[in-house]
Amino acid sequence: MNESASVISRPIVCARLRPIIEEDFRQANVVKAAPHVCVHFKKDGQTIKILHDDSTQKLFRMDYTFDVSATQTEVYNTVVRPIVQDVLRGCNGTVLAYGPTAAGNVVASPLCPPGR
Repeated sequence: MNESASVISRPIVCARLRPIIEEDFRQANVVKAAPHVCVHFKKDGQTIKILHDDSTQKLFRMDYTFDVSATQTEVYNTVVRPIVQDVLRGCNGTVLAYGPTAAGNVVASPLCPPGR
């Protein structure tokens, strides 16, 4: 989906799953006692499924999802670049990235007046 940010007048919500690194284990960010918690990205590129155990799952729908293979450049080009281009055309735009550094959590809010 290569939609211009100016067409969207609501926040764009994205999520990127970064790979688990050794530092996570050292700092106890990953609970070793709960290997049954799993995150799956559906092939539609918009749905995340979190499995808590054999009987519990939650689905989350986003505008874009990026798995562990996604690069920073891919996340930027897909989510942020269209907003930056609209800002340079005179529109308002905000990008809020939340989470650990390089985790890729992004909420983007483009706002472009009609006719821009």
